[in-house]
Amino acid sequence: MQLVDDVAGFSTKSQNTPDQVRCPQSMLRSRALQTTHEKSDLTSVMWLPLSFAFLLPALAAAITTNDSIVLPFGNVQGTKCKHSGAKGFLGIPFAKPPVGELRFMPPKLVTLTNATFSNGVLDATKLGSTCIQWKKVFAWEEPPPSEDCLYLNVYVPPNSSRGSALPVKVFACGGGNNAGAANFPLYDVCSLASDSIVVTFNYRLGPLGFLSLSKAGIGGNMAIQDYLAALRWVNEDISYFGGDPTKVLLFGQSAGAADTFVVTTLPEVKDLIKGAAMESGGGQDLTPSDIAQQVGESYASALNCEANNLKCLQSKSLKELLAARRKTPALTKNGRSLGSEFGLNMPQRSNLNSAVLDGKIVKDEPLKVGSRVPIITGFNQYDSSLFVIPLFSNSGSITEKNYTDFLAQWGDNGPLIGKQYPLSRFQQRGNPTGSAVIDAVTHIATVAGFMCPISRNLRATTAAGTPSFAYRFNHTPSCPWLWVKGREFPHAKHLSLFKSAHTSELPFVFGGLWNEPWGNGSCNATENERQISRGLVSAWTAMASNGNPSTKDYQWPQFSVNNTKGLNIEQDKMVIGDIDFTECDFWDGIWAKLGGVNFTSNAFGSTNNSNSSAKESSAPARYKHWHRGSMTAMAAAIIGASTAVWS
Repeated sequence: MQLVDDVAGFSTKSQNTPDQVRCPQSMLRSRALQTTHEKSDLTSVMWLPLSFAFLLPALAAAITTNDSIVLPFGNVQGTKCKHSGAKGFLGIPFAKPPVGELRFMPPKLVTLTNATFSNGVLDATKLGSTCIQWKKVFAWEEPPPSEDCLYLNVYVPPNSSRGSALPVKVFACGGGNNAGAANFPLYDVCSLASDSIVVTFNYRLGPLGFLSLSKAGIGGNMAIQDYLAALRWVNEDISYFGGDPTKVLLFGQSAGAADTFVVTTLPEVKDLIKGAAMESGGGQDLTPSDIAQQVGESYASALNCEANNLKCLQSKSLKELLAARRKTPALTKNGRSLGSEFGLNMPQRSNLNSAVLDGKIVKDEPLKVGSRVPIITGFNQYDSSLFVIPLFSNSGSITEKNYTDFLAQWGDNGPLIGKQYPLSRFQQRGNPTGSAVIDAVTHIATVAGFMCPISRNLRATTAAGTPSFAYRFNHTPSCPWLWVKGREFPHAKHLSLFKSAHTSELPFVFGGLWNEPWGNGSCNATENERQISRGLVSAWTAMASNGNPSTKDYQWPQFSVNNTKGLNIEQDKMVIGDIDFTECDFWDGIWAKLGGVNFTSNAFGSTNNSNSSAKESSAPARYKHWHRGSMTAMAAAIIGASTAVWS
């Protein structure tokens, strides 16, 4: 994918893929991909260590065109997945292009009407443009990114019809709200569209989606409103494709899960979805409006615009927008951008890629409201290995000093964290120091950045009286999508350390284990893994239908403060059992000290009755030390663990 760094060829006109596209997963052209990994750039740290070149040559199930449905307004020409027979209707606009005077503005909803069709035909055979990519995370090339990107795709089972009234799954992609799109290779929509309708959509990223500057009339949270617009389109039009608008699940992964969490707390959401699922994301508190305004003013200044001059902001080129973000002081540390691109959900304070507590769209702190619809939420046992291991892969000998440096990045909290997590805990069973350091940092980052925010989400939602269901994914895939023999990504030598890394659950949730593109042809998912996948697909479908993920095979217990049972995906099996959140008592205290929502009181309940040292210190004022909170604190801590990052 082209990036905003390389603005040659960018346009505000939607650009589409050729008639012949690839499936499963991304439905992209089989073109070699180049993943940028620049050692001198922080993007090399946050870059998901993926080279998708190995995925594309094996995506042999082409989608053919000339599959259509008839609507009152005319014919919708779509495509068909060869391997599954599912029908795909691609590149359907759900909002007016957010360009020109609509840049930085809320989306203008577009639904299917006579005006949508040209001479009685809507061409839905090609993907719409992806949104502008602000970070070098993904590298596929087509369709090229554009500001004109608010398109969605609808996938329907082979034998469905307009009257099928099937449940609907609407997926929100990840990418740190800086990158990503609906056509990411892991999203095997062709397989998932078996017992339900599947909708994927793009939403605006970076400052185009999250800039908040009230002086210029920019309210912020444009991306969150993109979510709502896509859901309103589904509510209005999905019945034409055989979907039931009263049975809709919004599910997201990583940043898509974090955004989904915000959406579930909004009053209007109860009219749009039956439930939600959040995979490895959600549970963070939001950027306060006053801090967002400071960041917005800094960004405007970097663009040489007055803070109240909307036309100036809307006139800037994409190249200028990117350069200004790099110059915005509130977003930089040592000249390098820090933020939620790490996928870690600590308290957020100063960035241009996360939702804002604006008092209008998002009126209340989500963690104080809880979800208004039933939720599934969970984490991967080694979520952070995907981010931590690349930091150490080129750093040579790893010693205890690396761990000491990591703790030092936490400032006053470092000694508390070191006491809670002594390195000796990870050196048991003869684990050498280097591996112990990686294990320790991975564990801390996973617990602090994923497990405990998810625990907060569960507790807040339970306190609101809304059903919530927890899961823990602790299965190491037999065929990790991170590796194919002969086409390893740069950190393949550490493959055994990744385990159930961030994104590991995606092929299971999308039902794509039958179609994994293993380039050497020698790796196959086990039957037990396929059973896990079938179980998760069915649970997500049940959630869309009933607001409860229980199926005939698994009675998923509802989460409560006193009963933390949930679905545990262990090695080769799924079992109902306890999910241990007791470490979160300690991190609740750290969270409060960093300025986040205080969960140390009994207002939201506690996962146990332990008295951690972190809880002994009272939380400071709401915005005190805001610059050290959030992703910046976590990112700085992780960055400091690897000298290779700064070399």
